[in-house]
Amino acid sequence: MTLSFKHDMEKYLTISKRKRSVDRVDDNNNQQLDTTDCNVDKTNLTDANVEDTVSKKNMKYDKTKRARNYLPQWETTWPWLYFDEALIKDILQSPYISVLADGSTDASTKEQENVCVQYLQPTGHPLTILASIKELEHSHADGVLKGIFDALATVGLTRESLKPDQPGPSIVCCNFDGAAVMQGKKNGVSGQLLKEYPHLIPVWCIAHKLQLAIMDAIKNVKTVNTLETTVKGIYKYYHGSPKRRREIKAVANIIDTDLANIPDVKEVRWLASQSKALLALKSNLGVIVMHLSEAATRTDIYAGAAKNYLNNLKNANMLKTMFLLLDILDILANLSKFFQTENLLVVEVAPEVEASLLKLLALKTHPGPNMKEFLELYDPHEKQFGDIKLIGICNPLDFSVDVTTREMISSVVDYIEKRSVYKHRIVSKSNN
Repeated sequence: MTLSFKHDMEKYLTISKRKRSVDRVDDNNNQQLDTTDCNVDKTNLTDANVEDTVSKKNMKYDKTKRARNYLPQWETTWPWLYFDEALIKDILQSPYISVLADGSTDASTKEQENVCVQYLQPTGHPLTILASIKELEHSHADGVLKGIFDALATVGLTRESLKPDQPGPSIVCCNFDGAAVMQGKKNGVSGQLLKEYPHLIPVWCIAHKLQLAIMDAIKNVKTVNTLETTVKGIYKYYHGSPKRRREIKAVANIIDTDLANIPDVKEVRWLASQSKALLALKSNLGVIVMHLSEAATRTDIYAGAAKNYLNNLKNANMLKTMFLLLDILDILANLSKFFQTENLLVVEVAPEVEASLLKLLALKTHPGPNMKEFLELYDPHEKQFGDIKLIGICNPLDFSVDVTTREMISSVVDYIEKRSVYKHRIVSKSNN
C-alpha cells in the first residue's frame, strides 16, 4: 500500500468513526419520532380521520408517481415515434410492410406489446415507425397476437387487408425475440402468422441472438459468474443504503476522484448493462476497495457482505477477468449497436460479423486497451494492483499463452457462430 493511499485511508477512518456516532444519534431520534407517531388513540378515529391519515402518509409516495405525458420534443430524438394522417396514407400505399414487436411491462407491471411497422416510402426507402403500445389481456401467444393486430389497426392495417390477394400492403416479414411464445412454429406468434400468411418470413432479432450467444459462452465460466454476482451485490449494497452512499462519496472527496454511478445488471439488456456496470466498477475500484476495507471491520450484519465483495475485488484472477471482459464487451457492444442501425441491409451483416470476430480473435495475442491497463498495474511479485494490495495467488501473467484468456475468447466466438445466421470458416481458427 503506497503512503498516499495509506494516508487517505487513515483520514477516511477518522471521519467515518465520527460520522457513525452522529448516525447512531440520528437513528435513535428517528426511532423515537416513529414511536411517538404510532401512539394514537385509535378509539377516537372515524372513517374520515382514517382516510385523512392514510392520504397524508401516502402523500410523499404519490408525489413520486407523477404521470408522464407524451412530450412532442421526443420526436426530435426518436423520429419513429411520430406519425400523422399523411404518414398513414403512405403506409397504406406501400406494397409491403414488416412488423417488429417486443414485450415489456409498465410501472404497474402490466404486460404490454410494443409494435413497430416498417414500410416502403414513396421514394422507395424503408421507414420504421412505432404503431402503438398495447396492453395485453393475456401474455400467451393468442393474447400477444391480438395486441399486435390491435396496434396495427391504429395505422389502418387489418388482419384481412394484410393478405396478398387484398388491396393495400402485404405483410412479408415479422421480427421478434427468441421467446418460445413468439418463435414457436406451431402455436407461437410466428407459427400462427405463418398459417394465415404462408409467404411470411419470420426473423429472430439478431441483436437478441448476439446477447444469447454471449450469455451461453460465459455461463459456465466460474470467475465470470462470481464477477457478475459481485457487481450485482455491490450495486445493491450501495443502492439500498443512503448512509453507505454518503460514506463512499466522502471517500471519493478525500482522494479527490469522481464517483461513477454503478448500475444494476439487467437480464433483458445484459450486454449493455454489464458493460456499463463493469466500466463503473473499474472507474470506482480504488474508492470501493477503500470503503469496503473499513466497512468489513464493523460489527453490523453487512460486514460479512462487505468482506466478501472486498476479497473478490482484491483477487488477481477476478480483476484479470474483468478487464478482459471489458475488451470483449466493447467489441460486441459496437456490433450490437450496428445491428440496431436504422435502415440496416441484410448484406451488411456478414462483413460486420466477420470483422468483429477477427477483432475478438486478435485479443488472444494482442491485449486490448483494458487488458493493457491491467498488465501495467499488475505486479505479481509485490502482490499489488496499482495502490490495491492483492490477496490469494498472484501468478505471473504471460498474456500470449494464457489459457483462461484464450478459452474465454474461443468460447465467445464459437457461440456467436452457432447462433448466427452467417456461417464462415473463421470458427475453425478460434480453437487454435
